[in-house]
Amino acid sequence: MNQRRFFNVWTPENPRASGPPRLISHRQRGIRPSLLNTLKDKVVVLTGGSTGIGRCAVEQFHEHGARVVFGDVSLDAGRELATRLGPGVRFLPCDSSSYTDQLELFREAGQAFGGVDIVVANSGIANHKDIFDPSCDINVEPSMKEIDVNLKGALYSTRIGLHYLRQRNGGDVVLVSSISGFKECVGLGTYTASKHGVVGIVRGLHLQSIPENIRINVICPWMTSECF
Repeated sequence: MNQRRFFNVWTPENPRASGPPRLISHRQRGIRPSLLNTLKDKVVVLTGGSTGIGRCAVEQFHEHGARVVFGDVSLDAGRELATRLGPGVRFLPCDSSSYTDQLELFREAGQAFGGVDIVVANSGIANHKDIFDPSCDINVEPSMKEIDVNLKGALYSTRIGLHYLRQRNGGDVVLVSSISGFKECVGLGTYTASKHGVVGIVRGLHLQSIPENIRINVICPWMTSECF
């Protein structure tokens, strides 16, 4: 079996890429329509779907016939998106750092649509004042929210997602890291550590998932024009 198809890190060094990684549509990239047709009637669970990359993903999955259950802490934007796209898309309030919230997200997909075929762990945050900033008070315990959302959230999505994918005898897990997942990002030490960890999830699991017919991949975007 060709193992490379189960582990793909999208980086600027990828010889098939021209320029830095960027969010592009399937039309720009020239993805075969037949490939997109395989999304029809698939059930997708996605975290962080109210804005940015996640919102675009929800719209694209819906456009190509998938049913989507997504969660986010941005409640108004999430409800607006689900209402606009219609009954094939469902939104639940979800803090990805909460295991209970993520369980409910997957349970909703199972109850509403009969199972899960694709998992997208997209939730992410970045604090502009890093815990290593010399101006931080060393006597005050720093917030670990970036680790909780970016890394712990991805671990939760993957753990629960694998459970549901095994019930379908296979499927796909897509983790959204960052260029900071393999490059230094000065001033964002905690964020960089969390995104390196997301890449580490894929490195740690991709081989053992092959016999279960589960593909685990990571996307490492460059800068985007709007929030996550």
